[in-house]
Amino acid sequence: MAVMAIRRRSLGVLIPCILLLHAGAFEARRSAAFAFSVVRNTRGGMIGGDFMTRGSTSAAAASDDDDDDDHEHYDDDDEDDDAVATPSPRYFDLSGKTALITGSSGGIGKSIALTFANAGCDVILHYNERRDGALSTYGEINRRYRRYKRDVGSSSSSSSSSSSRTTSSPGMCLGVVCADFRDSRSVDAMFDAVVEGISRGKEGFRDAHPRRRLDVLVNNAGIVTKLAMEDDDDETLASYHETMAVNLHAPLRLMRRAHRHMKGSGGGRGGGGVIINNTSVHGTRSVEYMTSYAASKAALESLTRGLAIEYAPDGVRVNAIAPGVVPVERTASMFSDRNVVDMWTPRIPLGRLGTVEDVAHATLLLATNEWMTGTVLTLDGGMMARANMPIRPRPAIPHPTPPPSQPRSKVPAGGGESGGYDDRLDSCRPEKGSSLRDVLFEVPSAT
Repeated sequence: MAVMAIRRRSLGVLIPCILLLHAGAFEARRSAAFAFSVVRNTRGGMIGGDFMTRGSTSAAAASDDDDDDDHEHYDDDDEDDDAVATPSPRYFDLSGKTALITGSSGGIGKSIALTFANAGCDVILHYNERRDGALSTYGEINRRYRRYKRDVGSSSSSSSSSSSRTTSSPGMCLGVVCADFRDSRSVDAMFDAVVEGISRGKEGFRDAHPRRRLDVLVNNAGIVTKLAMEDDDDETLASYHETMAVNLHAPLRLMRRAHRHMKGSGGGRGGGGVIINNTSVHGTRSVEYMTSYAASKAALESLTRGLAIEYAPDGVRVNAIAPGVVPVERTASMFSDRNVVDMWTPRIPLGRLGTVEDVAHATLLLATNEWMTGTVLTLDGGMMARANMPIRPRPAIPHPTPPPSQPRSKVPAGGGESGGYDDRLDSCRPEKGSSLRDVLFEVPSAT
């Protein structure tokens, strides 16, 4: 044991020396940082264990805690140099990931599926009634994937064109599943089918692999309920409970199942993955006759924040997207009326309605930014920022009041045409010698 300890200590001294001798003057501090990391790991019995994982992008998330410890062992004024220890994440890139997107037969869900596939993600589509829409999206994604593979294959004969290609491969659609989210048993059966289909293979699924896992869950499916609360069934509150079942209870069941799957499937700190919920601006501020819908979305936002904290130790992030007015197939006929569009656009500071692509790109940000969790990202063109207040005319620019030390011509209250000075302000000035408290709390005398 003593001999092993001596060898280990000697190796721990020798490796830093070699690194420092080979480093140039410009890289000296950076090499020292890596070298001392090796020393610490050697003393702990791991020869370069943490040092080796720094070169791997896939292991970056697993080494975050170790990086923080390493920074405590040396002094460096330039934090940018320290940052090279952890490779930068690839934003907007989901290559090698697998995602389940609920409610993806059309509208926002379809756009998210297309956008994720373009970013390299393999996707599974879900629908309840619109099977044709889901199959259409399935075909669109896989035609794009086959076209890309064909183009790459035809250009592979030319080594120059093959070596110059920098774009990543698009993802494919692995399968389509059907589930009625009003029934909790249907929700559980769907999730089991997805996990089994992507890992062990099942009829209707393609490209199954034992090591394939679910990396991303997008809870997009939902129903929009428009009904006065007083008009719901007195005995059963059927409309209210249906809304909660689809918009809140089903996403919660899927989040729980996804968390258990993600934390036990490798990656991150003991696991890893991301869950994204589609809520709505109605979760923050709503209107009459949409009370059930607004309540379901507000509760989903609260679940997003709470579960983000609970799931963080397992490397599972939870975020939400809150869209504003976004026309989809279901509302196409309504928004084809120019009067309806003109009713909405004055209340949106950016002056236009949203698009499904706007929402999909924001969802991709939440999926790929590894330091975002517990975030509810509002996407409404600024509509919530102005709180639906009446639109007011632009006020005139006031004339600045000159400092008291300068002589001013006294004009009637209101300032006349030139703004000017109101002599009634003199009555508000504290007497000479007054304390600061007297100044702060002085009440102007009425005139």
